[in-house]
Amino acid sequence: LLAQAPYQQAITTFSKADTGLENPNDKEKLFARQAIKEFNQLILNYPNCVYVDHGLASIGTAHEILNEWEDAIVVYNQLIARYKNSIPADPNTKKFLHHAQTRRTAIDTFLFQKKRFE
Repeated sequence: LLAQAPYQQAITTFSKADTGLENPNDKEKLFARQAIKEFNQLILNYPNCVYVDHGLASIGTAHEILNEWEDAIVVYNQLIARYKNSIPADPNTKKFLHHAQTRRTAIDTFLFQKKRFE
């Protein structure tokens, strides 16, 4: 599979960004930006590969690390739209889809609350 090496590279980069810290440092933010680039390139080069869903979920999370909420929503919506008329059979895909749905809802709620109290 040609996409496997770039996918592994993107996962490695992403793991350096997604450390679970509440306030990511500059290095983690740099890795988040790099992961977005690597996953976007993977999706551009291999749009039908099995890694697209994981890539989209990871791009959304990377945008969250960078506090780029609207960008995260856009990417999560792309993943959700891929399964608008179907239910994924693959358990990993189900996991990525569920992640996108729950994170989109959480961000929507966060942004709504933020606007309400501005």
